[in-house]
Amino acid sequence: MRSGRPTDPTLLAAFNEPTFVISGAQPWVTSLIVSKAVKLVGETGPPATFRSSERSAPHNLYVNTELLREVSDDREYPDEPPTGPIWEFGPISDDAEPASSVEIDFSGNTVTWTWDEDLGLWLKTAYDRETTYRSEDGTEERLGVPVLVALYVEQYTARPPAGVSGSSLPASRTTGSGKAFVFADGRVIEGTWDRDSELEWFTLTDSDGETILAPPGKSWVSLVPSSGGLTFEN
Repeated sequence: MRSGRPTDPTLLAAFNEPTFVISGAQPWVTSLIVSKAVKLVGETGPPATFRSSERSAPHNLYVNTELLREVSDDREYPDEPPTGPIWEFGPISDDAEPASSVEIDFSGNTVTWTWDEDLGLWLKTAYDRETTYRSEDGTEERLGVPVLVALYVEQYTARPPAGVSGSSLPASRTTGSGKAFVFADGRVIEGTWDRDSELEWFTLTDSDGETILAPPGKSWVSLVPSSGGLTFEN
């Protein structure tokens, strides 16, 4: 669980008044998020949100997503599904080339994803440590996803509106266009993403102008700083 950022509502607005869980945010950022019809849930306390004594704050805040759904229902937040897929789904193209690992440079901090053929997952490593999540029984399990989508985006500094107190924050532009990669099944296909407005979905196309399909299922979306970069190994 983390604090809200200016980029968040630009990705959430198309999800049909979604519920968004944050640990807090500057008041001007909170106002920005709710202005996009996003419903907020904060740190409610145990058992829905809780802190682990095994980690240092602020990286020790966890959530129980099932219980937070009950919080959302109690507040009568809407739960209608989105009106369409975030992009076109389907099997990855036969033209996709092999990829065994991916490195993404986030302004000096490198995140690595390694394909595990047996698990059928991209496994994440960050800050030279394997990334894990907390399972229901309290154990730590390796974080992995079958599909990784990486979108190159422009970075900028978001500032509070004139006359509103608060500090500036880094942000990413999620409309416009940029380079795109879809990693799945130990392969990758490269192309371009386009998105005209925050209420629309992403269009992914290859160099021939054909739609890039992303396999359905759990996906991780990485916004790659255009000043950073992405490399992968076959």
